[in-house]
Amino acid sequence: EAQKEEERRRIAEENAKKFAQKKKEMEAEKALKEQRKKEALERRKEEARQRQEENALAIKAEKEAKEKEIEEAKKRVEAQKEEERRRIAEENAKKFAQKKKEMEAEKALKEQRKKEALERRKEEARQRQEENALAIKAEKEAKEKEIEEAKKRVEAQKEEE
Repeated sequence: EAQKEEERRRIAEENAKKFAQKKKEMEAEKALKEQRKKEALERRKEEARQRQEENALAIKAEKEAKEKEIEEAKKRVEAQKEEERRRIAEENAKKFAQKKKEMEAEKALKEQRKKEALERRKEEARQRQEENALAIKAEKEAKEKEIEEAKKRVEAQKEEE
């Protein structure tokens, strides 16, 4: 009987040891699971933080790229405006030069016409002077002839008497 009791006590002790061992293992497993859960949560938090950081950087880069694009577009527009101003100035300069050339040609033409008119008037005055001289000469000759004829008539009358 004592032997049976001893056996039961030994078995109970073994079972208690096994139970304690099993409990320890389960607690260790539970602690490990908790640890892993905690680590996974930390890892997810870190990944989320990194994603947020990457998103922030991407947004910043995108914003900077847009600003650069806007700046370049402004520069292009300004360059186009400058080119247009230069082209207009060039056109105006050409128009001005053309107008000046035309005015100078017109002035030269007027001068030429003035000169020709003056020459014409001089020639007309010379011709009138020549005609007047001829008319005076013809008149003088006619008077001389008339005087000559009058003398002849007087002479003829004298001879008749």
